[in-house]
Amino acid sequence: MKTENIHLGFGTIGCALKFHKDSIKRFDGSLEYHKMLYMLVRNPSISKITILQKSDWVKLNDMEKIEFDPRGVLFDPYSEDLENFSREKVKPKDIKKIQEAPEYKNFNNYIEKQNPPIDVAYFFIGMGYFTNNSIPNFLASVRQGLFENEIKETGVPHLCKIKWDTYNYSSPVVHWLNMSKTPWYMISLDPRYIRNKMRMRDTFFPPKEIISQYEGKIQWDSVENYEDNYRTVGNEVLKDVWMRATGIEKLARINEPIISPETDRPHKMILGIMQSKYGEGEGRDERLEMLKKWVFAYDDDNEIEVYGKWSPEVVKGYEKWFKGMVLHTELDKKLRTSRYTIIQGIRNEWSTAKWADTLAQGVLPFLVPGYDSQYSVVPKDHFIRVKDPSDFHKKMKYLDKNPDKRIDLVKKLQENLLKNATSGKFVYEILNKSFERTNLDYKLSIEIDETVIRKTKSKSLF
Repeated sequence: MKTENIHLGFGTIGCALKFHKDSIKRFDGSLEYHKMLYMLVRNPSISKITILQKSDWVKLNDMEKIEFDPRGVLFDPYSEDLENFSREKVKPKDIKKIQEAPEYKNFNNYIEKQNPPIDVAYFFIGMGYFTNNSIPNFLASVRQGLFENEIKETGVPHLCKIKWDTYNYSSPVVHWLNMSKTPWYMISLDPRYIRNKMRMRDTFFPPKEIISQYEGKIQWDSVENYEDNYRTVGNEVLKDVWMRATGIEKLARINEPIISPETDRPHKMILGIMQSKYGEGEGRDERLEMLKKWVFAYDDDNEIEVYGKWSPEVVKGYEKWFKGMVLHTELDKKLRTSRYTIIQGIRNEWSTAKWADTLAQGVLPFLVPGYDSQYSVVPKDHFIRVKDPSDFHKKMKYLDKNPDKRIDLVKKLQENLLKNATSGKFVYEILNKSFERTNLDYKLSIEIDETVIRKTKSKSLF
């Protein structure tokens, strides 16, 4: 079993990695992968982490790099070995011809020369990967009927076309996975990026496991090599992949304070909630319908505030409750003045990070029916699970009459659910359990090492 000098690969498939503090947001997932990588660079079992995606790492100054990565284990191939590799190496010579552009292969050609090789990789996923195809000039389109005339003229199937974002943020990484056969794990905190059948047609090797907040089996639908599948359609093979409920939704709480519920809390309820289908204009929105039924119908005294990104045409007639979009740090400050909130997931049955984010601010989070239906957070009959709007408001009324009971309940929940979140060591425990389940002989230390070893590149002025 390997317990030291482990070389990890880390990145996102489908979007860029963000390191600069001003660019990190909670709503887009960048805060979570930033926090996870923050913990990985501090694990003494890990001697090197290669960043497997384009990022803004190069924009950080020496002190910012030391603050994030004191041991100096991070290696960014796109900025730290410019004599041999750079962004230009994977950029198509002709942007208009990305369907035939082979430059994405240069990423694998460079990474495969690293010594020692990468042992295992972790990837979050973004919208640029949420497509059937990532490799240009390879598989045939699944909709051959749309190109009937072309096929008759040429006598060959129509090749699937990919978008620029896919080429830029997915093709290099997916090709590296295909060629290296490195075992990898997908980390998913957003159910919108998970389907019962993941039709990732040209990602040959599925993740060893999907580290998530929901327990279940999905199917990975892909071909298994390049050689036998050029211009093919229908050669995909189904493979089972387990998605595991691990408690990974607490990532955003790493290195963050846990606020006592005993502080002054003049606001009854503050919600941080986004429009569920942004950009689709006026019409039914599931989250707005929930707010109407569960919240607005009972708020005769205007005690409730909603923060998040919403289209004006969607919230027409309900504008008084919506206070606009704020940074997650500002929302946390506002939550510290609130006694309650209500949590509805993006998808029924799943858990999300919202219960942890609000509970850490001393807020009591109530869970609507269908949320965390596998009871990963709290048992089926727990007080914070509410049956209907009437039950929800009766419980708040009871706790407002008995504030000590609210305070005691929040304290117990914080102790039981968040006691190991701030240190971040739970990340190491999650990954070790995943190694065990998937039979990989690696084990991370549970200790944290922040010894400053990383050297500055700039010369001292004194």
